[in-house]
Amino acid sequence: MQPPMCLQYTVMTLAANVSSAYIAEPFYRRARKYLEADEMMDDGYNITVPHIQAWILLSHFEAQQLWFSRASISVSRAVRIMQMLGLHALDAPHGPTQRTLLPPRDWCELEERRRTFWAGFMTDRGTSATTGWPVLINAHQIQTRLPASDEDYLAGVSTEPAPQSFQDALSNGGTERSSFACRIIAMHLFHECIDSNHSNPLLPSFSALDAEPFWMRFASLDQGIATAFATMPAHLCCPENMHDNDAIVVNLQLYTSTICLYRAATSRVNLASEDDADALPRLPIDANERVQIAAQQITTILAMAMDIHTRFRNPFTAFAAFMAAFVFIKRDHESGTRSNMDKVNALMDMMVTIGSENAMTASLAVQLAHELMKTGLDPLAMNKVYGLMSMMDQHVPLLGKESEKDGAVVFCPMEKRFGKTTH
Repeated sequence: MQPPMCLQYTVMTLAANVSSAYIAEPFYRRARKYLEADEMMDDGYNITVPHIQAWILLSHFEAQQLWFSRASISVSRAVRIMQMLGLHALDAPHGPTQRTLLPPRDWCELEERRRTFWAGFMTDRGTSATTGWPVLINAHQIQTRLPASDEDYLAGVSTEPAPQSFQDALSNGGTERSSFACRIIAMHLFHECIDSNHSNPLLPSFSALDAEPFWMRFASLDQGIATAFATMPAHLCCPENMHDNDAIVVNLQLYTSTICLYRAATSRVNLASEDDADALPRLPIDANERVQIAAQQITTILAMAMDIHTRFRNPFTAFAAFMAAFVFIKRDHESGTRSNMDKVNALMDMMVTIGSENAMTASLAVQLAHELMKTGLDPLAMNKVYGLMSMMDQHVPLLGKESEKDGAVVFCPMEKRFGKTTH
């Protein structure tokens, strides 16, 4: 049976977007037209799992075009349809509360539904992490097991023990997890580390008591990242598996999570009043060193990765490169040295080259140039990105802005340009 037309045109959209020789937007508009037509037909009762897949994939395309409001709305549609169809409770003891799908015909169809749910989960977490908006999926309500291995899914037969639950994987790790499952855990930790700033704002009467939930969460996430690294399957370890895209993505996200977590903690300590400083928990002695090591690991992975242009199609690769460079810039600015400028320039050159055909990377490269100029480390840094700026839509806000309030970096800011047309 052929997939619905909306999914077919969505796949064509993504395929056309890979090469500048093709125009993706006509396929994109046709895909949306079919999706919206199906949604309006018969009160939406004909909406199926492939429709969820189409919305998720379209949101990825929209994010790559920097249409963040559209992307977020597409993710929201996908998540609500997943919940309506019970994909969050596929492995519940008694099944979903309301059965809106026929039981799966076989294990392969069950696994497709699992994978669709987890793709939506990752997209929801990624959207929240990069915009600061709340998540739509409550992790405590998930009763769908993590995905099986790609090999089993392609073969259509389960040869492994039943996959772990999400909660078990977070608390116990496990080297038998599939690559997809490891990406899910890495994305969840990435979101939680960034969210630790957004969900625990500094109160006017900031005190050790106010900060206690933050530090409990900090310790839990720090341990979670350590567990993820310690129990990582051998086929995902870097630098041994630099040819494997999953290995690169998982490691980049975990190292970026480390940077975001420790930056949030450092900001929390720095913004505390002198009276409260002594009562606050102490950062680990090697906190700055951990952040520096994470940034160095990101730089090494990107330097060794094969087909780097393909890797940067994942927006979180660009964000990892940006955060690593950001760490080096802050370190040199605070120390008054230029010991990390070779690494910054290498990352900047890489992002400028890729930015010529990647709008998201281009915007981050421009923001990086602004930071270099502002800190005085490279007063002429803007010269490197003039070519990128000439190609950019002037109505789109720069990505990767640092919040003056709490030091958090907002990857995809949503700034309204009043009086001007925006996406």
